[in-house]
Amino acid sequence: IDIDWFKSVNDQFGHEFGDYVLKEFANFVSISLRDSDSFYRIGGEEFVILFRRGEFEGIAKRLEAIRIDLEKHLFALGSNSHKITISAGLFYSSKYSEFDLSADDVLRLADNALYSSKANGRNKITVYSQSSN
Repeated sequence: IDIDWFKSVNDQFGHEFGDYVLKEFANFVSISLRDSDSFYRIGGEEFVILFRRGEFEGIAKRLEAIRIDLEKHLFALGSNSHKITISAGLFYSSKYSEFDLSADDVLRLADNALYSSKANGRNKITVYSQSSN
């Protein structure tokens, strides 16, 4: 997951508000997940969710619900307020069980799908497929 145009948040509102948005975003996503899921910040405004034990359709719906809810959420601190959107790449490992994939491979494939979301207008989730790689 990548927060769309996050640099402009820092540029327009300052780093204090940018830090607030990152923390509020992390809290927002964390409470949207199941206890079995894990959520990590991997740098800047980039995050990873590890969904454990779920069917593809349920996971895709959960991630889309997070995207929609974030799009509606107003981040407000003091006199500053702003809405954000996210772009995401989804890799579902059970669809590719014939491959021997490392954690780095999985992150790279999810990242490829994320970059497809960004290249195709942002504020969307792209599911990794072999044909798009």
